[in-house]
Amino acid sequence: MISGEPPFYDTDNKELLKSILNTELNFGKDFTSNSQDLISKLLKINPDERLGSGEKGIEEIKSHPFFSDVNWEDIYNKNVRPPFVPMIRSESDTANVDYLFKSDKNIRESTYVGMHSFTTSGYDNYTYIGSETSAIKEESSSPEFDHRGSHKLN
Repeated sequence: MISGEPPFYDTDNKELLKSILNTELNFGKDFTSNSQDLISKLLKINPDERLGSGEKGIEEIKSHPFFSDVNWEDIYNKNVRPPFVPMIRSESDTANVDYLFKSDKNIRESTYVGMHSFTTSGYDNYTYIGSETSAIKEESSSPEFDHRGSHKLN
């Protein structure tokens, strides 16, 4: 949201995963040291090392210096007016959705239907096994992940 672009991007999912695993984050001039620190800690490959994954949970994130000007009590009580309030005519109004997002067939097929359900067609090759393993099932050249964030390319 700071730069308007995701930290990693590729139209090929395998290349995207390789990039996530092997490329260091590059921060542009719009990133303060606090925002760089926050993003780096949220994007740790190992989920157990991510900011907010410890005993303090969400409080660890909320107390990060990036959020030093945020009054969480006011946000909780809805006393803060957002900087932008979109004009929405109905539940299905997409006037505020970027054209590129609406024009991508893969995205359209996996977007929300109403407020509570969505299709998972884009996630057919992903699995989750208990609390131990999250892996991608494909041919042997795809990365495998375990709950500690370690990975290997077959």
